[in-house]
Amino acid sequence: MIGENDLTLAVKNSIEGEMGINEEDARRLAQHVLNFFGYSDRIIDNVLEPEDRDAFYMMEDSGILYTEREEITLYDAANGGSTTGSSTATAS
Repeated sequence: MIGENDLTLAVKNSIEGEMGINEEDARRLAQHVLNFFGYSDRIIDNVLEPEDRDAFYMMEDSGILYTEREEITLYDAANGGSTTGSSTATAS
């Protein structure tokens, strides 16, 4: 499991060459991302807002995260239907 300091450093190093990011912003982004994972090493991307998903894609492009595709049927008893499909982000 990756910690806040390691993820902050990874974010800072991965963005530094492109746009640059200061330590405080890198730490804020690391904390934000870690809050999604909690004590797990994967999350379902359905819980992400579009701006959060963009941050995850940026980290995936940098090699910090990777995604997996897994088909899952979610049953919705209230509407009598189901939904299939899910992507997960996993910490490298």
